[in-house]
Amino acid sequence: MIYEVYKVGQNEAGEEELTKVDLAIDPDYVFSREMTKYIKVSPGSGVTTEQRYAVVIRAFTMIDNNDESYEIELQPASSYHYTFNQLRQPYIGISSARDNSDGLSLTFRVSVYDYQKVIYNDNYRVQILDQEGNDITPDEYKGKEYHTDQYNQKFTINQVEPDKQYTLKILYTMNAVNAADTLVEEEKTYVSSSLNDAGVDVGKIYAVTNLDDQTKVNLVFYDSYRLTSINNIRYSIYSNNGYAIDNQAAFVPVLSTASGVTYYTYTLPDSITEPGVYYIQLQFLTDDRVIAEESIQYNFVD
Repeated sequence: MIYEVYKVGQNEAGEEELTKVDLAIDPDYVFSREMTKYIKVSPGSGVTTEQRYAVVIRAFTMIDNNDESYEIELQPASSYHYTFNQLRQPYIGISSARDNSDGLSLTFRVSVYDYQKVIYNDNYRVQILDQEGNDITPDEYKGKEYHTDQYNQKFTINQVEPDKQYTLKILYTMNAVNAADTLVEEEKTYVSSSLNDAGVDVGKIYAVTNLDDQTKVNLVFYDSYRLTSINNIRYSIYSNNGYAIDNQAAFVPVLSTASGVTYYTYTLPDSITEPGVYYIQLQFLTDDRVIAEESIQYNFVD
């Protein structure tokens, strides 16, 4: 049984035209009623995405007649038409953690899930930048390539400055079209912060509607550190429709876990009743000392 791949196109008359793709496909000499055949179409093979193809299958057998052997086709060739769809982008998961003892180190963890093998050579590189954009990649990581099958790969920087942002860049070459001449340089960035002088990080904050009372706003905190050491919150809420309020309250966040992710929630005491876009300015305090300040946006849909 032999296999052939043809590119499906049209001639000048608008009729279907098949052009054979030069692929080295091993024939099968032993086969069963139901079987699976894998055809390799690596970059540069002539098979590219967003193009229709036809796989033609021909079955042959050997006939012995009067000491002569010859090959005959068992039945007319069968074919299957398909479209080679665009390949999916890789998923790159990045997280960060601070040293819990002194806060002077920051560790990034990287996992790459490239199910359709669009990352060229299955390798990526890393670059770490400080808040001013300077390259501070440690020598042990600089210029080195990391294989995509190494999950939770750790990259640590030491002696970070308090209350500063640090950026990890994942650099890789991608071929989503499956052609030899369509390599594209891509990158993914992830920003993390070192601890402030107080040794506290409020993390990433989102404003969402409280499910029990839709007039209330929940603040959701991800990737925070020592958040419960904060005991007061000052906030201002205002909108373009004239809503404005300033308030201060005790800060007692509630720890929650969903799908293995741990986060804190805090419900602001004041109510919002009119749909619209609201802007929230936050100050977090410990014993009257301002620990952190943040500004976020909240969209309220009735």
